[in-house]
Amino acid sequence: MPDIGEDLVGAYSPSAKGSAVNNAESDAVEVWNRAAGGTSSSARAGDVALARVLRFHSHAEGDGLGEAIENAMETEFGLCEALAAYRSFDLDGAADLIQVTFSSLLGVWEREDQQAQARFRESGGEAYASLDVKAQLTRALQVKLEVTPHDFA
Repeated sequence: MPDIGEDLVGAYSPSAKGSAVNNAESDAVEVWNRAAGGTSSSARAGDVALARVLRFHSHAEGDGLGEAIENAMETEFGLCEALAAYRSFDLDGAADLIQVTFSSLLGVWEREDQQAQARFRESGGEAYASLDVKAQLTRALQVKLEVTPHDFA
């Protein structure tokens, strides 16, 4: 699973040393690391959505977008819920790419075209990687924690 690492910690201004910034930073790191386990221990909307995005993202980065889509379809929360989670963090570009890739893969799966599946895996993975979802999610989490902190435990 992705670790928040320097992305979230470094996203705050290093010149801002106030306790509010340190608390916000620590809260964001805590929320991210809690969700990085793949499932949320909290039933709050933000925690659940973050866990779903991180789980899908981990599969997309590691196994490719096609494999991540297949995996999401086989999980208890499914692809629709993963897409909704991406959209809840305003990751619409990534959600649109996932949706278009899924729609395209449906035809490929029907034809059982192995070569087309391999092409989709390569092109979808490259397109997904170019979106820098982790950086976008890091920023979106910071905003959500400020605007809707009650969505997180």
